[in-house]
Amino acid sequence: MLNKQECDKELKILSIEELKEFEGLSDLTDQQAIEIIETLKEISLIAHKIVSHYE
Repeated sequence: MLNKQECDKELKILSIEELKEFEGLSDLTDQQAIEIIETLKEISLIAHKIVSHYE
C-alpha cells in the first residue's frame, strides 16, 4: 500500500482546463469544475484504499 507521499506522487489531478475539454463540460464555471475535480480526487483515493486493502 502506498503511503501519503507515494500516493501524492502517483495521483494525477485534472486541471480546470483539462476537465472542460471533456465533451459536455466546456460550459462549467470554474467553481463547478473545482468541485468536480475535488470529488473525483476523493473517489479515486477511496477506490485506491479499497483496492490496496485486498491486494
